[in-house]
Amino acid sequence: TVFGTHAQDMVNILKKQSLEAKPYNIQTLFYCYTFDCINMIAFNREVDSLRGIERDVAFQAAFDAVQSELLSRFLTPWWKLNKLLGTSSSERNIAANLQTVDSYISEVLTHYHDPQGNLKDTTGQTMMDIYLEHTHSTDRKRTRNMILNLIVAGRDTTGSALTSCLEYLCDHPEWQDRLVEEAKTVFNGNTQEALTFDDIEGKSPVAEAVFLEAIRLNPPVAVNERYCVAPTTLPSGCTVPAGVYVPWVPLATCRMEEYWGPDADTFNPSRWLDGKAKDYDDFMYPTFNAGPRLCLGKNMAILEGKIALLTIFAHFRFTKKEGFKPSRLNTITWKNDMLLVHVHPL
Repeated sequence: TVFGTHAQDMVNILKKQSLEAKPYNIQTLFYCYTFDCINMIAFNREVDSLRGIERDVAFQAAFDAVQSELLSRFLTPWWKLNKLLGTSSSERNIAANLQTVDSYISEVLTHYHDPQGNLKDTTGQTMMDIYLEHTHSTDRKRTRNMILNLIVAGRDTTGSALTSCLEYLCDHPEWQDRLVEEAKTVFNGNTQEALTFDDIEGKSPVAEAVFLEAIRLNPPVAVNERYCVAPTTLPSGCTVPAGVYVPWVPLATCRMEEYWGPDADTFNPSRWLDGKAKDYDDFMYPTFNAGPRLCLGKNMAILEGKIALLTIFAHFRFTKKEGFKPSRLNTITWKNDMLLVHVHPL
């Protein structure tokens, strides 16, 4: 019920926004939704960024700023010297925002480690509990890094996915109509209900098709890479020596006409309906990675996305601000500067 409860929180916010004539940046709403959800699921931590709690909002702003600045290091081979000397504005910004990030993460850490680094008893119910029970890690730095990984995986990727969904849906209102009809069926008149897995299982093919198609075109992690620890040969026959980074680009693979046909660059959720989804394997559709490294949170992300879409489309339709064109941000995951929409009650 975590996803359903926070999705209803989004509805309450959107009801207020629907009374305003000015456009609304719905991307921020989605990132707050996913942030609140992952904190509860991963750490059993009640946060309320959807209602604008300063601590939670400040962390997200600092977190985004650090990610953006970190990417500049790939283009600056001497960044370590800049960090040491404090001579670049980028490194100074990273240091300043990391204070906010570390302050927040330290609060989370106190649930798992005492000041000496010893593990506390855990409930075994959250992602972090399960991780620590299997690793028995007393390394606070390692635990800190895992907390950050879970936040990126749980907040940024699904927040990006939902933003892409709304952007494409604004361009293709016929799919909004189909989502509205599916939401009516799922809620069956009780639109105040917090949806659960059982409520939508097998009953939400349109919401799933929209979600999968949006992140086919805009994979939240559009570019990735792997480090070769030992000499190997790829299926193509290409040999890769140890010590080499091998980049791979889901954004390109997911738009290849060889796999997706002549409309590969077109938003077409129908390609996922009527049993057609079985035609696409994970290596054609590496949005969630593939093989042994398939994303552990794949099914959770799809569930979270479907519940969010069905809940808001049980109440609203959306139009993009006239003439608005988003700009890509320099972040680890696919993210625009904003998505300005008008909210229309049903």
